[in-house]
Amino acid sequence: MRSFLSTSTDREAALCFAQAGAHDVEKVLFVIEADTHRQTAPFAPISHLSYFRSEDEVLFMLGAVFRIEKVDHDGGVWVVKLVLCSKDAHEIKKMIDHMKKEIGEGEATFYSLGRLLRKMGKYEKAERCIQQRLLELPQNHPHEAPCYHLGKYSNRRTSSMW
Repeated sequence: MRSFLSTSTDREAALCFAQAGAHDVEKVLFVIEADTHRQTAPFAPISHLSYFRSEDEVLFMLGAVFRIEKVDHDGGVWVVKLVLCSKDAHEIKKMIDHMKKEIGEGEATFYSLGRLLRKMGKYEKAERCIQQRLLELPQNHPHEAPCYHLGKYSNRRTSSMW
């Protein structure tokens, strides 16, 4: 699948998109620093091609890797400053290899997300992900068995409370 991350260089337009979400979800504004002189994942301004030219849209290729520089909360919106990383950055490759080893390289599923959340200590969220994965799978599916380790999540969650 080929997709893009749609962004805007117009902060006010981006804030409008962030504010348009449901009231029970957190609003997040990503402020991205992308150096045009570094070899990074492809990105391109497309305003000149867009029907909505005033949005000042920039597309980033999915798979782009960003480093989190700073996170602030400003007027009900989380502002996350990101820096687009070079694909060849040694630290990034090490981190990606480590994450692949930890959570597996296969298809991203609620199960793999649950495993990652468990490693982060987010046991309740991990448990919900695993339960969702069980709902997705047909009965007697080979991937069903690992999901029945829900006791680990619940046990860790309750023992971390003490």
